[in-house]
Amino acid sequence: MIRKLIILQIIAILLLAFKTATSRNDEQQIIISGQVLDFNPQKDKIELHIYRVFNDKEIVDAHLDSAGNFRFKFESPIPLETELFYESSLTVLTHPGDSIFVRFNGHQKVPDLLNTVSFSGHSAKLNNDIVAFKKMLYSNYVPLNKISQSQAIMQFDVPNYELYIDTLQLGFDNFLNAFTKQVTPCTEALNWGEFYLNQITSDALVSYYSGHQFPDASQPVHSSIPVSFYDRLSDSTPIDFSTFLNSKSLPRYIDKYWHFYTIYNALADESYKQNNTQPGYISQTVMFSDSLVNAGIIKYTPDKLLLQLILIEKELRNFERLHIESYEKNKEMINQQIVEPFLKDILKNNYTQTLKKLNNPQIASNAILKKSK
Repeated sequence: MIRKLIILQIIAILLLAFKTATSRNDEQQIIISGQVLDFNPQKDKIELHIYRVFNDKEIVDAHLDSAGNFRFKFESPIPLETELFYESSLTVLTHPGDSIFVRFNGHQKVPDLLNTVSFSGHSAKLNNDIVAFKKMLYSNYVPLNKISQSQAIMQFDVPNYELYIDTLQLGFDNFLNAFTKQVTPCTEALNWGEFYLNQITSDALVSYYSGHQFPDASQPVHSSIPVSFYDRLSDSTPIDFSTFLNSKSLPRYIDKYWHFYTIYNALADESYKQNNTQPGYISQTVMFSDSLVNAGIIKYTPDKLLLQLILIEKELRNFERLHIESYEKNKEMINQQIVEPFLKDILKNNYTQTLKKLNNPQIASNAILKKSK
């Protein structure tokens, strides 16, 4: 009798675990299905590009049936940006649990493609708003700058290039105001568009570092640019879970904020104290110590979610090189800062995988060869 009770308890536990796992998978499942109208019979495949923040772009494909129908299914615990690729690309923004249907003309390319697109199902309003955003951007946006970015980088000194960036941002602000009045987008669509445009501005900002020819070639570039030059990188904060809808451009923003805002501010602080460098500029003699980098990341990243993303990005880069010393040295501090469960899982899983590679030389060698290709 006791044995039967024990067996029944074990079965109950297993059933509960299975039900929990199944429920979790259903909650994280995302379905993108649709129909390609007037498609090319010789091209019966469509691709989906999935942009996960800490992974390489994932590309999957699906066959079109005789009516042009297709279906993709994948999982994510957070919102994601994806793109469908047929003759052209089409942005599809997703949430965990979404089932999205999209229909478009297979012969058209952007921007004409956008006139044929319609979304239904979950997140339909969001995705239809993004189509409207892209249509307006292609047809109505007129930049206020009459000079190209490459010309501005070469010709303008720091103050005049900052004015150039201000003008660029003003054009985007005017565009967003017009988009809001014309479309009345949902909040997520407006936030997506603002972040999307901010990355164009911030890309232009950081390009100045490598593209401008400074008069005194003997001096390092960073000693000629004030740290305040990068303050506008904080314009994209605060970020929240809806920002993962910008998962295609978010990794680039994490990298820019980390390297051009947190590190430069930390180095400017330290260089002024130790080397009597002009306040607000970076000394050419400062060393990039790991403790200084971590201190700078924490001090100059008040946005808690962005802080977690930067700390993870930093350690994942070390793991790619099979370096675990920094993480093990700072594990307690890092684990205190990273509180989101899915981010904890990413860090833990990558650390465990790196340990396996280090303990198995053949796995480590294969990983390095794969990364170098």
